[in-house]
Amino acid sequence: MLKIIECVPNVSEGRNYRTIEKLANVLRAVKEVQLLDIQRDIDHNRSVFTFIGTPAGVQQAAYDLVETASELIDINAHSGVHPRLGAVDVIPLVPVANISVAECVKIAEKLGEEIEKHLHVPVYFYEKATSDPRTKNLADLRAQGYNLKKHHTAGATAIGVRDYLVAYNVELGTDKLEIAKDIAGRIREKNGGLKGVKALGLKLASKKRVQVSMNLTKPQKTTCRQAAETVGKLAKKYKIKVVGCELVGLLPEQVREAAKRF
Repeated sequence: MLKIIECVPNVSEGRNYRTIEKLANVLRAVKEVQLLDIQRDIDHNRSVFTFIGTPAGVQQAAYDLVETASELIDINAHSGVHPRLGAVDVIPLVPVANISVAECVKIAEKLGEEIEKHLHVPVYFYEKATSDPRTKNLADLRAQGYNLKKHHTAGATAIGVRDYLVAYNVELGTDKLEIAKDIAGRIREKNGGLKGVKALGLKLASKKRVQVSMNLTKPQKTTCRQAAETVGKLAKKYKIKVVGCELVGLLPEQVREAAKRF
């Protein structure tokens, strides 16, 4: 049976279309993978690529992406509201079919070894790819950003193995960043908020709005709709409204089916 992995690398470039297209073509050139989606954001200055493939194909495609991004992107010249470690910020691996988490961890380790050996970009591991409590949570890893080893232009890359998650953003009808940050803090699971929710408050200069940017790591327990409604209720206390919602990347079918209950 064919083993399939999903890979969702986040690249620190969301404004230069030519660069984004060159990176997409790198993924398209690998025979054993299929590029499913590209989503870019000019305020985040970030692009999210979603592709699936065989273990060997995914490992090769991810390596090629880091190699090309390291040539095209200087993280020192980067400006954007989303936190980032490097040119290729994160490389999450998600087991899809006929492959275990343990196998994906081995692939993550091999990929990291190759990137460090040949491209000289420091690699850190998060989620199920590590047992180190300092880096297991991506937010904790980011918090150490200034102390991490980095390539002089490409920065560092984080490779993780995780379950499906849903990246979902809610825009508010205000430009006051402190409101978005307050709401984000209230809905985070670690602060007693919604199950499986990680959130940031970010400013969208191009729209003169703010955004509550979320990762729903347990989307069967907290759906997009539930997250948006909760943000909306909290926003009402400030007498502002939700003015837009955005799905980043793809929505797994099993998540969509679970959401029907609501």
